[in-house]
Order: sequence, then structure tokens, then C-alpha cells
Amino acid sequence: MMKPWENISYFGNQKIISQLDTLYEKNKLNSTLLFNGSYGLGKATLAFRYSNYILNQKTEKFTSFSIKNNTITNMIKKNVHPDLIYISNNDQDNSNHEIKIDQIRTLKTKLISKTLNGTNRIVIIDPLESLNKSSFNSLLKVLEEPPKKTLFILVCHQINKIPDTILSRSIKFNFNNIDIDDTKKILELNKIQVNTDKIINLYDNNRVTAGKIIHLLENSLEEIVDDFENFVSKQQPDEYKNILKRVKKYIKKEDNDKFLILIELFMIWIKKNAIQMLHNIEDNSNLLRRINLWKKYHIKYKNLIEFNLNKEEFILTLHKDIQILLKEGK
Repeated sequence: MMKPWENISYFGNQKIISQLDTLYEKNKLNSTLLFNGSYGLGKATLAFRYSNYILNQKTEKFTSFSIKNNTITNMIKKNVHPDLIYISNNDQDNSNHEIKIDQIRTLKTKLISKTLNGTNRIVIIDPLESLNKSSFNSLLKVLEEPPKKTLFILVCHQINKIPDTILSRSIKFNFNNIDIDDTKKILELNKIQVNTDKIINLYDNNRVTAGKIIHLLENSLEEIVDDFENFVSKQQPDEYKNILKRVKKYIKKEDNDKFLILIELFMIWIKKNAIQMLHNIEDNSNLLRRINLWKKYHIKYKNLIEFNLNKEEFILTLHKDIQILLKEGK
């Protein structure tokens, strides 16, 4: 998969591109922009594209901008441009972690230095919700008194996790889902061959972004689906050892993304079952049972993430409750 700074194409959200054009024309580049939307919509890709446009000091409109090979573009593609600072929660091993205060302190040091040829400087933070409390507080101090000619682009997947003090200092851009044809074009550009319709059906026809699909494939989606289908099928007591063996694959720290995908599939399955019950007016008790199950694990999941609770216990308890539903034969 191409990294956001390597992409030369962008699809969708033309309204936002026009709004960014207006900011540039009015020279409002000493601002904080917040790119908000679902994971995989190309928010970081557009952030790097806009950075390329600004650093190349283009006179054409951003709406008609196409990335050309030149010194600035080549530096951006290698993520080494001195006036483009990228802070991510992704380390060299491609593992996610929280963005710590040391990274923000390093940013402050870099902001003191002069820019190349007196041009603008851009700071991209991706994703913003990965900052811990200390990092947020440190970033806030920077945003309260930003250096001249410095544009902050904050990429956010979960705006509800962002402090109001940060939100109040940001110009918000809400990214919409792109259509399925554009999604397939993005996958084609990334040379990814996949049955897109099958994945969309797996997610119960919810909008699945190109970035989301790539993320699923990078995390062995077929294996996760196989485990999931095993978890939600009727089982005999002697199969418990097999279940334990499958669960063990999801509790390691380095497998956290796989765990999140598995739980996502569980929650969709429970919700889908509840919706199917709506067509059976005489089965209100079972409908209520499924709704309560979804609510129960929605809360448990939030607590699990917030307080770093036991993943193994979470999956086994969920599996047990699902088996009870299945044994009722309803």
C-alpha cells in the first residue's frame, strides 16, 4: 500500500478541496485545520497533497492541481522535506502507539528553526486521537501561539476523543464517504485485487472505505473471518480447547488491530441479528435480548479500550453469550 505522501491521485470530497482553495487564496495559512472522518477516506493523502501545493507555491487553483515530479515533490515522497513535519502513531515496525509528549517537544524545537527559503511550514499530525493527555496539553500551547507561516493539519478519525480546547482552535472539515467506483479505482492504483462486494456484504453493506479494505487485507482478513465464523457457529463442549487456541491469536499487543477487526465483526453480527428480528413481530423477547446484548458489549468494549482490560476474557464471555443465543435456536 502506498503511503499518504506517495500518492499522486486523490478521489472524492471535492467540496473540501474547493474550501482549501479559498484558504490559500485568502492567505489564511497560519491556521489549524482538522480533517475529520472515517478511517481510510484519504484525509492524510489530501493533507500531503495540499502540502505539496503550498510548498510548490502554485498560482493555479488547488481544484485543478496535479502533482508533478520536481525537487519538492521528490522530498515529500521520501517524507524528508524540512518544512513538512509529519507526526504519526506508526513506528518503524508498522505498529501503532500513542503519540507521546516527547514527540510534541521535538516538534516545538523544529518550529524554532527558519523555513527553507522563507516559505510556509506545514505540520501534519495523524491521527490526532492518538495523543495522550500530556501530549494534548503540550500541543495546545503550540496552537495558542502558533509560529508565523505555519499551518497545522490535524487528521482525526474519532472526533469525540478530541478535547474541546483543541477543537475550538481548529477549522473543521468533515470528510464524506466516497462512492464504490472511486473506492475500486483507489484499490486498483494500489495494485490490490480483492472482491470488494464480498467485503461490503461482510460489513452488512455499511460504507467501507478503500483505506479500510487495505487495512483489513494487511491484517489477514480471511483468517479473522474464519475465526469469526467459527465463534458464531453452534459448538459442542469438547470444542472449547479449539476456541481457546483461536482466542490466543488476538490477545497479544502486536495483534491489537486484528482484535479490533474481530470485535467489529461481532458487533455487526449482533446488530444484524437484531434487525432480522424486527420482521418477526411475535418474537419481541428475542429481539430485546439481542438489543441488550449489543448494548452490553458496546459498553464493555468502550471500557476495554479505555481501561486496557483483559481481551481474552472479553472474547470468551462474548462467545459464551452468543452460544446461548444459538442454542435457543431462535
